[in-house]
Amino acid sequence: MVNDAFHETTAAFAENNKEEPNVDAQRFNAILDAANQPIYDGCREGHSKLSLASRMMTMKADNNLSENCMDSWAELIKEYLPADNVSAENYYEIQMLVASLGLPSEIIDVCVDYGRNVGFTGSRDISLLKEGRECHINICGPKQLKQALDIFLQPLIHELKHLWYEGVQTFNSSRKQNFNMQAALMWTISDFPAYGMLSGWTTHRRLSCPYCMDRTEAFQLKYGRKPWLFDCHRRFLPLHHPYRKIKKLFRKNKVVYVSPPTYVSGNDLFEQIDYYGAQETCKCGGNYHTPANMPEGYGADHNWHKKSIFWELPYWKDLLLRHNLDMMYIENKLFR
Repeated sequence: MVNDAFHETTAAFAENNKEEPNVDAQRFNAILDAANQPIYDGCREGHSKLSLASRMMTMKADNNLSENCMDSWAELIKEYLPADNVSAENYYEIQMLVASLGLPSEIIDVCVDYGRNVGFTGSRDISLLKEGRECHINICGPKQLKQALDIFLQPLIHELKHLWYEGVQTFNSSRKQNFNMQAALMWTISDFPAYGMLSGWTTHRRLSCPYCMDRTEAFQLKYGRKPWLFDCHRRFLPLHHPYRKIKKLFRKNKVVYVSPPTYVSGNDLFEQIDYYGAQETCKCGGNYHTPANMPEGYGADHNWHKKSIFWELPYWKDLLLRHNLDMMYIENKLFR
């Protein structure tokens, strides 16, 4: 897909033109060197000064530890290791070690409704070190964390746009050459509840299927009145498949003649979201989940509760598949 959009990306490398790694590649090599520096001579493989600092930063974020507590832990660890160890002596040294890696840092405000409808008063700042990015995240309440997933994804979307439009200088270690790498996000992989948060289509109630949408064959149970998706799969079989006419193994006395729902293109989905008035999380606020704030027709004609941030990607509407379900993860949760 990227090659179709940018034909110049297929240009061949010059055979004998070897180059020095670019600045980012040099920084990456420095990270590798730091990761390979043992804490002390003879320590277990993989136990480096960098890995210890990273794990301590993760512990601080996961447990909301104070700087004084981190100083005490660093002092204790250094005291109990052999005398020639190179572990950090305090939290400031840990910070400096992590900062020297050149990790990007930014502040993300998760309170999308500007502090209204908060479950408790007050706010706090959490410093996270996750997957190579240091983020200082201001939150107002636990409810906002789940509702503001798109806010957390903003740095990712920004980088994906940069990868699509400009690309990044990358070093090809086998050819010893630098080149401009451009890339695209093909799809997301998640379980079914996360599918709803990523796509913007609520994955519960009668219209829970993001593929069938308002053309669903789901029905309500007679007494419990709960939506039921049983026997909605036979419509996807070939028109002359014998299972379509079986009346006993599925719903009693039911024969399926209907065809599967037609594929809805990305352009049509985008127009549908705009037609029903679904908005981005930053516009609809953190309390978008309440019925009064849902787009008109929600639950009856559609299940759009927001416009997913992924629609900001210029190629998102052109993808044939935008979201995948992780069946191994779902089966593990369902049958364990």
